[in-house]
Amino acid sequence: MAKKHYLIIALDVAETAPGIVFKQLIRSLATYSDITLLAQAVDKNSIPENLRLLELHKGVEYWGKAQKKWLKYGSNPRDQRWAEKSFRKYKKEILSDSFDAIITLCSNGYYSSLNLGKIISEKLRRPYFIYSVDGMPSPLPWLGGDSVLHSKISEGLRPLCNCADLFILSNPLMAAYQKTVLPEFQGSWDYLFTPYRPLPADFSLKKHDGFNILYAGSLYGLRRIDGLIAAFRRFLSEKPDATLYFVGEVVEDYKHLAEDLVEKGKIVFKEPTSRIDSYYAIADCLIDIAADIPDDVFLSSKVICYLPYEIPVVAISGANSPVSIIMDGCESILHCHNDADEILKALERSQGIRDFSDRARLLDIFSPESICRRFRKIIEKHIDREPLIVSLTTWKARIRNIPAVLDSIFSQTLPPDKLVLNLATNEIVPDDIQAYLDSHKVEVNRVPDTKVYKKLIPTLKQYPEACIVNIDDDWIYPSGMLEEFVRIHCQDPNHPISGNREIAFHMACHCGCASLTKRRYFGQYLDWINDEVMENCPSDDIVFSYFATKNGYPYIHTDSLYFTNLTPYNPSEALSGDSSLASLGIQKSWRYLTRRFGHPSKSTAAFFFNRLMHWMFEIYRDPARGNGKYLRLFGIEFTIASSPCPKES
Repeated sequence: MAKKHYLIIALDVAETAPGIVFKQLIRSLATYSDITLLAQAVDKNSIPENLRLLELHKGVEYWGKAQKKWLKYGSNPRDQRWAEKSFRKYKKEILSDSFDAIITLCSNGYYSSLNLGKIISEKLRRPYFIYSVDGMPSPLPWLGGDSVLHSKISEGLRPLCNCADLFILSNPLMAAYQKTVLPEFQGSWDYLFTPYRPLPADFSLKKHDGFNILYAGSLYGLRRIDGLIAAFRRFLSEKPDATLYFVGEVVEDYKHLAEDLVEKGKIVFKEPTSRIDSYYAIADCLIDIAADIPDDVFLSSKVICYLPYEIPVVAISGANSPVSIIMDGCESILHCHNDADEILKALERSQGIRDFSDRARLLDIFSPESICRRFRKIIEKHIDREPLIVSLTTWKARIRNIPAVLDSIFSQTLPPDKLVLNLATNEIVPDDIQAYLDSHKVEVNRVPDTKVYKKLIPTLKQYPEACIVNIDDDWIYPSGMLEEFVRIHCQDPNHPISGNREIAFHMACHCGCASLTKRRYFGQYLDWINDEVMENCPSDDIVFSYFATKNGYPYIHTDSLYFTNLTPYNPSEALSGDSSLASLGIQKSWRYLTRRFGHPSKSTAAFFFNRLMHWMFEIYRDPARGNGKYLRLFGIEFTIASSPCPKES
């Protein structure tokens, strides 16, 4: 497999909570792929050698200053200007390279990377993926219940996110929340936990006096400490030598909750430090504080970082929180709500925990190796899909339709990898149409004139591994049609997909105007669609449906509006214009196929026996030829009684 080349956009690849996660993911991809990184804040010491760095200029506005603009404009105009300027700076490098995918790594509040990702993805038309460590925007409680701000941000984010092919969130609950923000998103969803940081090689727990309780991280918003402070006061009566450490940024108001204990040295507030391991080394209990709200979607990165340390953890969160659901069953992680009584009981229980083997499952799930391996699989799964080819045919009466029909294909939200036009060997193409085909790089194949069958069969044989969407030469196609076909195919890859809900003979039918098929759906039977079958079966839809069903791959249809809204380009020439003739062709095709090859649902043995018997001897009537009576003997047809064919009206 060829080495992949990814273009990654990330504002922060430094020593911040999201930056640390992004660095691990980038290093993982760089092990197997070439990386071009567009980033603003970068820890250059951790950049892999095979990574090309394109440094973005400063100018991204801090989220706290941008809220008023989102309220006023429904977006941040400064983000858009920054993105446009960044693209102009590296336009030559970006457009001149060939990328397998574009990946934006982002976090809540810093949306300018999404603006840049949208611009680049629209220019390159390559698979575009978004990974966010946060829900965007924050759920309503995190915004202070400001529904107007939440609505404005959601509306502004939709055009920035709906252009992506894949959206990855940091846990399943967050992915479920994000779907409510982006109800019209047509891409795929997935989740990827954030990994813990491996322990330093020289780390070890140190002997110390007293009982030390540690919270490592920032405190803000809905991460409240009032319950913990109240519980700690009562815990001191049982454990007078206990000390509670807060290491990280803390809202000043929180410090006033325990001024007396701070003066006594029982509660210690420390600034953020890169030497946090020195505090872990003397800790007897670790504290995690998540949002004090029910049904929160954020899985605290702190509780994940605590996992490798063989120290009991007290996890404080609201009801139905991710930590209580995902880490349920781990006895060395004690769950409680922001309630002094519950927290006190958890602190008391933590003193007796000595066995941490119950974390083995979580250590495997959240290990950097597992997370990075899963990240690569998610990305590669959405890149290494089968080629998507659009195939059609035309003839002299409709060849003037081709530019209008193909323009609707070129404007698809998911463009095809190739567009194939199969023409009869004697078909004359006007100069202007030929110029159009050449300028749009349409592959033109000259094939035997098998009428309507030539729009699909030659392409199936030429590209046996591809997903092939056949279209007609008299329809204008909506822009989301191909993307919808691929979405359904990814969900159910073992069925050809029909673009309408037509059912004939208790069988979902191939749709001539638009269907997705593959060579393997027909197996050996594709070669059985020979001149005799084509001559006796005017309805190719019935033939394709019959042999796919016979091969064990019956068609499914879609209820999507993308297909019910298909608009005929030239109704006067559409096949459906004469329903009686179409019905007659369907009946004739079905009768021929079942008499010649048996019912598609019968066993293989019955199938071959039926085929042999019908080849040796058969008497039948043919309504298409005036209901005459015919004899087939060893494959040779004899007329027993002819009847004039009814004239077409």
